[in-house]
Amino acid sequence: MLSIIKKLQAASLVALAALLVACTPSDGEPVTTLDFAESTQSVTTEAPTEEATAPDLDPGSDTERATEPVTEPETDTETEPREFRVSAYLDDFLAADLATFDASNLKNVTDVILFSSHFDNAGNVTIRPDAITAVQNLRELTKDNPIRIHVNLLGPFSTLSNGTNDEHMDSMAIEYKKAIDSGVLEQNIKNALEQYGFDGVFFDYEFPVRREHKDNWGAFLVSLKEVLGDEYLMGCAISSGSADLPIEAIRAIDRVELMCYDMWEEEDPDTLGMHSPLSVTIDCWKTLRRLGYESSQIDVGMPFYARPTNHGAYWYAYKDYYHLIDENGYYYDESIGLTMSFNNQETIYKKTEWAIEKGLGGVMAWNYQNDVSGDNELSLFRAVSQAKADAGVK
Repeated sequence: MLSIIKKLQAASLVALAALLVACTPSDGEPVTTLDFAESTQSVTTEAPTEEATAPDLDPGSDTERATEPVTEPETDTETEPREFRVSAYLDDFLAADLATFDASNLKNVTDVILFSSHFDNAGNVTIRPDAITAVQNLRELTKDNPIRIHVNLLGPFSTLSNGTNDEHMDSMAIEYKKAIDSGVLEQNIKNALEQYGFDGVFFDYEFPVRREHKDNWGAFLVSLKEVLGDEYLMGCAISSGSADLPIEAIRAIDRVELMCYDMWEEEDPDTLGMHSPLSVTIDCWKTLRRLGYESSQIDVGMPFYARPTNHGAYWYAYKDYYHLIDENGYYYDESIGLTMSFNNQETIYKKTEWAIEKGLGGVMAWNYQNDVSGDNELSLFRAVSQAKADAGVK
């Protein structure tokens, strides 16, 4: 079994902060408060982005766990092709500006998850003005081929200015617990989905590391799904190392955006040091299956960016280097003396092909804006669509 590297745990907060800075527009945005009659709290409007590290599983739990072995899905005997999802995270401010937004890859996705709205420790839900504009623009752009549009909500951050990674995670968990205990977060989320026409809500909680934190978060997910019912989808970005939620929460989640990136091959000599190869994806999937997740829940995450083979803190967008990488997805950057490892078209195709064969729900791209234009023959989204077409799924 692969030993998947998780060296970025200690740097997770720094990496997330860097991504937030990189993906937030420089000009300030007003904060709008939207009052809902059904709630005693408010839904407001504002900013923050994603990165995946995976802390170790916490084995000490009294919570029920699924222990079935990983099994192959039954052969699909339906005559109609099943839907195979292609989800893509997208920074809302990009889709808010139609003059500069590249919509050419929307034809290759089924779901868009808009960053970066959030909720605070009082249970108030904050929807950015750009997210409001983005969902309207995306509806218009895809009116002839509708897609699902979801809002991703980040939660409150650590209140510590210094400390270890675990101390920051403990501080974050306290703030999350305040939001959960507010008693209004679930209804405020549903109000926001209704107000702005989202199809669902997704979360990116990186990461609950202690058993009690996972149980608190899992109980909230169960409660929220009861409020949302079948009217709205509920999804979570999850790493294999923090996926051991209570089984009731696992069953309540509609979509799992499985973060199979910022992980490296450490055993296979043919792919040693490669960022997010297929072997890593398979290991992540097996972990979730053992924990009780259904394959149909899972969209396996694929990085549309590179990381250095030495696990350094560099992130290179595919669209900026696609013409420079070799047949194995490598690019040597002389300016920093490091080899960057990309998922090229071949890797993306193989991952999509594998996910379809195994009966997974779909694939996920982090992120939409890192690909080249959909008209470019080297587009990664085109590789996904080709794998779907070859497999006969829609």
